[in-house]
Amino acid sequence: MLSFGDIEVVVKVDKEPVFVGRLNDMIVPYAGLAVAISLLTGVTTVAIAGWQQALHHSNRMQEKLASLEGKIESQESLIE
Repeated sequence: MLSFGDIEVVVKVDKEPVFVGRLNDMIVPYAGLAVAISLLTGVTTVAIAGWQQALHHSNRMQEKLASLEGKIESQESLIE
């Protein structure tokens, strides 16, 4: 099997070398960044889903509260 880890990589910015090393040296930081972005995306998705669920639950509770308040008012009017 052909190994690409020994390939030399030179990263240049404005014709100045910024990084000179082997391909293996670049894979670890790239993989770490990819994992971090993936985890952050997952956590954000779960947080947004939880927020939406809490908002939906809050709206249902407000509707129930309004309904109960209406029933209380109608019962109070019957008592008077």
